[in-house]
Amino acid sequence: DKLWIGSIAGLYCYDIATLQLVDYGKSVAKNKIKTAVYALDQVGDRLLIGTYNGLFELNPAKKEALPLVLPDYRPGSNQFVNSIFTIKGSTKTFIGTEYGLYLYENSSSTLRKTPVLQNHPIKAMASNDKSTLLVGTDDGLFSYQLDRQLVTRIKHDSRNRNSLANNIVWSIFKDLSENIWLG
Repeated sequence: DKLWIGSIAGLYCYDIATLQLVDYGKSVAKNKIKTAVYALDQVGDRLLIGTYNGLFELNPAKKEALPLVLPDYRPGSNQFVNSIFTIKGSTKTFIGTEYGLYLYENSSSTLRKTPVLQNHPIKAMASNDKSTLLVGTDDGLFSYQLDRQLVTRIKHDSRNRNSLANNIVWSIFKDLSENIWLG
């Protein structure tokens, strides 16, 4: 009965039953997530929050938010998290940043770099099945076959009217008929 809302002003939770809106930037200790929220994903009883200042794991019951430091983070640089996506039926959550793709292991709450798509700004993610991650970037659409560790790039080709209209893919949506929409 809760609707989580990420906004430019921070994280909010709307309780549908009580019609109350809670500002988690004010209610979480030390205001750790009082920043623009770009991505949200629920993992079990926790909420992963992607911000300009990094990735956070929120325990809503305790109102505690812990920063999850990305591997290879360089102090002084931002940890801009654009997208978070969990493949249904999986225990793995993918974290898309301006510097590449990371994997969050739900069972151990650990982060690691993926062996692919580093140095690509990851803007959006979705899946068309349980073993394929679709990744939108500033450099086209990538299909990442997880079981084979195979990446295929799909890009604009001005000679082919059926190719991508543009290489910039900032949004991916899978509808109820399992069609994939790109924006």
